[in-house]
Amino acid sequence: MRSTLQRFIVLAAIVFSTFGGAVASAQPPRGRSPQLRWGVEAGGGGAWGTPRGPAIGAFGQIGLQFDRRFALFYQPSLLAHALGTSDDADVFLAFGNLAMADVTIDILQLGLGGGFDVGRFAECTNSECVSGERSLHPAIGGRIAILLPLHTYRRRLAIPFAFHVHSTFLDGDQRLTALMFTIGVERY
Repeated sequence: MRSTLQRFIVLAAIVFSTFGGAVASAQPPRGRSPQLRWGVEAGGGGAWGTPRGPAIGAFGQIGLQFDRRFALFYQPSLLAHALGTSDDADVFLAFGNLAMADVTIDILQLGLGGGFDVGRFAECTNSECVSGERSLHPAIGGRIAILLPLHTYRRRLAIPFAFHVHSTFLDGDQRLTALMFTIGVERY
């Protein structure tokens, strides 16, 4: 009986040292220096506020992943909202510029940030909306993503399925909020 247990322990040690080391080396070390974080996503949803209607958007990410959990990055975006719902413009465009902080927990990412949007926002009175002049407005954004990891040797790549909330604070008490589902690719 003892010799069977000894053989099992030796076999387990050989298997673990062979395969366990390969799995551990595929993961980035815990104490690594900050790495480049990048990504792109695109998708659609709806815009509520001034004005409301369908929306599409593209989002980028460029910044630093400090460890396996925490990242800071710049998130540029192009948002086209309220498609075909106005009197003099079929689309309102905004360029978002957010500084984001992001936490990754296994395959879940949670991000929050703030910045400003530049664009031709709608000026609405009652039920009529017209295209305004190019202007700059404060904005906030949030992101929740589920990651589908892509297996690579040294890098963490994934396909994110994300939900974005992006709010632009317009003049007075008006606000435009876009809710969008996106898909893309990212290195984190």
